Amino acid sequence: MLRERSDTPVTLFVDLGNNASSTHFGDVNDALTRLALDDAHQRCKYLDVTLPSTDDNTLPVPGVDNDPVALTLPQVQTLVWRSDQRDIPMMYPATLTHLTNLTLRTRITFRDCLYILGCIRDTVQYCDVRDLYEGYGNNLLPYPNGNTSKDRYGDEHTVMSELRSFSVRVASSPVFFMNHLKFHGVLLQTLAIEVLGNGSVDPKAMKTIPWATITNITLTGNFVDDGANWVQAATEGSLQLDLRSGRHVQG
Repeated sequence: MLRERSDTPVTLFVDLGNNASSTHFGDVNDALTRLALDDAHQRCKYLDVTLPSTDDNTLPVPGVDNDPVALTLPQVQTLVWRSDQRDIPMMYPATLTHLTNLTLRTRITFRDCLYILGCIRDTVQYCDVRDLYEGYGNNLLPYPNGNTSKDRYGDEHTVMSELRSFSVRVASSPVFFMNHLKFHGVLLQTLAIEVLGNGSVDPKAMKTIPWATITNITLTGNFVDDGANWVQAATEGSLQLDLRSGRHVQG
């Protein structure tokens, strides 16, 4: 079907169910590699991949025991990816040059997520990521500029030039992660941050967020007691917000 010339866009679902085996993962690896060749007319606009969760340590680790798949799919505009953390290298998004919508459902370190966002920073408009964690020493993807250190971030920021909506769920304070991103203040209109675990997060510590121009803010989890007042002031009173429940009411 993909080999046929047509203007009709195609949605492709790849779902292994509970079949966690080296054979099945190899099949997915091969399928994603062949997709670019089969879709010569660039009809696949929506790609949805679900890989099974497994504790089987004998399975090959993508990008370690074999080469990661290069998703050479410039036509894909929406990517939904669900997997264990170990399988993140299978998505390797460096060539998704027209991606506008990204949904990640996988445990992923701050630095690996920053790498992915850096690959799509000029095109992605809607991004929803769960679940982020600090993850020192557990990074799986290379870092830009040839940096091979597992934990180094550097001082550079990832500039999200087209992002309209950003939603993240994080296991600890998101301050360090968010401060490595920069946003186009006029474009970013929706921001949702859910913080799990203990500790109080101060919204004003996330210095790169353009609070004054965002019209839809949801902050859920443990935030400092005066966080709501500070956000209200930063948004010039245009937003009513309940930090603890995550409810928000437009003014």
